[in-house]
Parts: sequence; C-alpha cells; structure tokens
Amino acid sequence: MEQDEKVRPTERAVAEHRDPQVKMPPLMLKELDPLAVVVGARCDDVYVAEDVLTQGDMRETCPVCTGRHLKLVLRQHDVRVAHLFCAQCTRCYDACFADGSSALNY
Repeated sequence: MEQDEKVRPTERAVAEHRDPQVKMPPLMLKELDPLAVVVGARCDDVYVAEDVLTQGDMRETCPVCTGRHLKLVLRQHDVRVAHLFCAQCTRCYDACFADGSSALNY
C-alpha cells in the first residue's frame, strides 16, 4: 500500500464527522507586535519582511481596514509565530477562541 493510500482514509473520516450546519465560533483578534512574529524592519510606518509566504484569505477581516480579509501566515524560516496578516496596513493578529487561547498556535 502506498503512503497516500494510508493517509486518505483518515482524512475522509475526519471530513465525514464535520457537520456543515454547525458554524465555527467567531474568533477574537488580538493585535501582535510584528517584531515578535516575523524577522523584518519598520519602514515609513509599515513593517517590511522578506520571504514570507501567505496561505490565502481567511474569513476574518482586519478591524482597521474594514472589509479587508486577513491572510494566514504559517511558521517558516523568517516567521516566528503563525498569525493573520493584513496586506494593506501590515498589522499582525492572533486569532483567539473565547477563552483566550490561540486558534493558530497551540
């Protein structure tokens, strides 16, 4: 049996247990200091970091740039902590559950 065949049944089982009628609870956004989450520098009131890849738009929107969807940034070479990122204002956020625990870093 190939490696992919071993993984697929587990993925399918997890997907089958999800109820599409159940909505995810809203996440609270907590602004993070960019210096704490990525290696970069501040230039003209924005934070600039090189070689940071985003993983796409999330449902959460930037509280400062109304209507702008945040982008998911996972840990990588120049990223210390997974976070949500606003490409317009360059702010970084952690997404937290109601109890204050991080939905991204556990």
